[in-house]
Amino acid sequence: MGIIVPIIFLVTGFLYSWISGDPDKRLGNPDMLAWTSMISGILLTLIGLAALGMSSEDEQGNKKRAKHDFFFIPIVAWGGLLIVWCIYLFFFSGKSSAEPSPTGLVDKPAAPAIEVPHTRMVNFYNPTKDSLKYLVNDETGGGLIASGTVGPNSFASVEIEEATYMFIARNMQDKSSFFLPSEEDAEDESKYKLYEDDKGKFFQRILNPATPENDDYDEAWFVLDGKTELLLVDVNSAADSTVTRGDVRKTKWSDKVAHQYKATDIIEPVFGTRPKDGVISVIAPGKMLPFQKEKDEQVYLLVPYHGEKDKTKVITAAVEAACFK
Repeated sequence: MGIIVPIIFLVTGFLYSWISGDPDKRLGNPDMLAWTSMISGILLTLIGLAALGMSSEDEQGNKKRAKHDFFFIPIVAWGGLLIVWCIYLFFFSGKSSAEPSPTGLVDKPAAPAIEVPHTRMVNFYNPTKDSLKYLVNDETGGGLIASGTVGPNSFASVEIEEATYMFIARNMQDKSSFFLPSEEDAEDESKYKLYEDDKGKFFQRILNPATPENDDYDEAWFVLDGKTELLLVDVNSAADSTVTRGDVRKTKWSDKVAHQYKATDIIEPVFGTRPKDGVISVIAPGKMLPFQKEKDEQVYLLVPYHGEKDKTKVITAAVEAACFK
């Protein structure tokens, strides 16, 4: 009869799971184990006690008490062990104390909420030999949001709230050198929004916030001369402490251009896209490449491009400066 020990335990567990409607079907579910142990323990104890009174006859006709055990442990002992185990699960393991919710499901600790960003880092890049000014306006009522001066071949970073804005670049004589939105691009409703007031109609550029994930690149770029394009170049092979100038110079970098961005709009390099595994690092113009990459890190370099015919020559000079300056 000892074989009934696992049979009763498994059947009791199945019936409890079916009748209770517990959504947690795991074998190690502490609530299911506790109730299954209690019910099957009581049944096995009663069966084991009844079995103690049973006897059988040997070949000589002598009566002897029958032995009913499982793995050399009597059935009644299995019942007692299961009852002790259910008491431990109910009162001492601390895993059955969760109160059921109104839906009948066991309340579980809520996962930590992901903080959703409401700002975007915008870099104002000046690729010229003269200082330039930038202004960020909100003509819907906010007025001037941000302004500053950027020196030659450098950039300034400003964190800006998600909204719609006008982006303006001026020279040191306060003459506008570039203005967004441009009329030719303003019809793109995914990037521009049309407003109307008593002064007339006007467009503003939509600035989306950064994405919640931290393994992609969220920064935007505004090129102040409105002419210089930016090349997004895959420089993983150069982001290594063992790379030499010869390695850089013999690479055909024009084949490594991931994207070529025009300067007539806000530039959003690889915004919202990530590799399947790993992180993205985008190195700004004039900055040094990392000597060592993290595991599965993809490194890109932003290279100013003025329309020169030989892209490889332009990128080679930029990569060499970013490695050996």
